[in-house]
Amino acid sequence: MPIRLIAIDLYGTLLGPGGHGIMPLENLEAISTALGRGIKIALVTGLNHGSAINILRKSGIEPHTGLMVACYNGAVMFETATGDVVWEFSLSADLGRLLVEHHGIKPHFPMVHGPFGPRNLMWIQDGTHPRIISQYLESRVELLGFSSVRIVDKLAESMDFPIQDISFLALDNVIHHTEELLNHQFTNEVKLIKSSWKDGYTWLEILRPEAGKGEAVKRMCQRFDLKAQEVMAIGDNWNDIEMLKQAGVSVAMGNAPEDVKQQATHVTLHWEQAGVAHAVNNWALTK
Repeated sequence: MPIRLIAIDLYGTLLGPGGHGIMPLENLEAISTALGRGIKIALVTGLNHGSAINILRKSGIEPHTGLMVACYNGAVMFETATGDVVWEFSLSADLGRLLVEHHGIKPHFPMVHGPFGPRNLMWIQDGTHPRIISQYLESRVELLGFSSVRIVDKLAESMDFPIQDISFLALDNVIHHTEELLNHQFTNEVKLIKSSWKDGYTWLEILRPEAGKGEAVKRMCQRFDLKAQEVMAIGDNWNDIEMLKQAGVSVAMGNAPEDVKQQATHVTLHWEQAGVAHAVNNWALTK
């Protein structure tokens, strides 16, 4: 059965982890070829809208009919050709305030995104931020080209808007413990998504239950009347696993952890070796 939709992660897949490194030209050529053949492409990322758009621009990926971006791990989907929002799932301000004041979250300087828009403002509590967070905030300014961070005295009181995403960065063991607490206390109210960062740190993102990369793929299949066998998914991190499980052809990057590779039907090359192009050329365009 031919592939009609390819869902591709960004960091560590289409280009380097954390946005570092230039996207291999072969990846751009493979995406262009697939779009030219009428295959839909969905770039499915944990990034916010502004960062995702900037990555596309820097990488030379032009807006195109059939090219979509699902940001915030699938909580928001938009068309690149028109900018139209296909879907958007936000946490309520009331629930958001409870979460950022939670004893397992508040000490780690949670970051709050919302409302949806081209600048994608992000709020964070003032204070002595750990170096790992300061580094992230600096890299965000570098990526976007402007400061979109609002450092506030009282985070919870500043949250009077729909929230796209609440995330925080902490050591792996802290994330594991907090995840257990939140799953117990907020069952069915939120979706928790983890992704590996660096130096033993992990992101935990808090979203609406309707979000998630796997949910995004399912929703696109419904929207375009596709079977799972007509979908390819390519990723490298834990937050990609549910997306890989929804695709008939699932591809883990060569640089992915072993537990991610075990969830895939294929393993491609490292991102630096244009693993996305290798996957698209060998398991999508040949079908």
